[in-house]
Amino acid sequence: MKATLLFILVATAAQAKECQFYTGKDNKIEFTGYKFTEKTGVTGTFKKFEINAPSKVNSVKAVLEGSKFSIDEMSLDAGNAARNSNISKGLLKNIEGTKIQGKVTKVDEAAKKAIVNIKWGGKDHKVEMKYGHDKKKEIIFLDGTIDLIKMGFGKAFNALGKICGPFHKGKDGKIKTWSDVALRAEIGTKVKCN
Repeated sequence: MKATLLFILVATAAQAKECQFYTGKDNKIEFTGYKFTEKTGVTGTFKKFEINAPSKVNSVKAVLEGSKFSIDEMSLDAGNAARNSNISKGLLKNIEGTKIQGKVTKVDEAAKKAIVNIKWGGKDHKVEMKYGHDKKKEIIFLDGTIDLIKMGFGKAFNALGKICGPFHKGKDGKIKTWSDVALRAEIGTKVKCN
């Protein structure tokens, strides 16, 4: 009986796969702002940014813990030159600095959530983001939302609203610019198991 139990334990241990996560260069940082009463999204990306994530670790949590990023906010690409200019002039130039920096400070595996500390405009902001691992796309992703007014950027948000007003008039005839912005970060990740 003891011999059989020992054999089962050894066999199970031998079958257990150890996997390592290798983070690469296929990274992306995306944002989505909203217009119109019906809240239509406008999505863009940043062309200049860095994501530094641990590599050769054995879990998604380990990849995220200690991950850092730096974004050149003036490198935004919202789909066309006029929109880029409006966001830059209205919003970004009214926020101190031209860099957004941050790092993951806490990971809750049970809830699949991470706390990301974002330093922007001379202020620190804690943002809760959901995370996951898309094996097919080979990415680890973080999804969350910030509110420009709650972050203390009301003046910049109002300046954006003035510039974008004529373009944010919906079918109901009302002009609406939303203060919440969705954020998505993707870390290119390959997994090798032995």
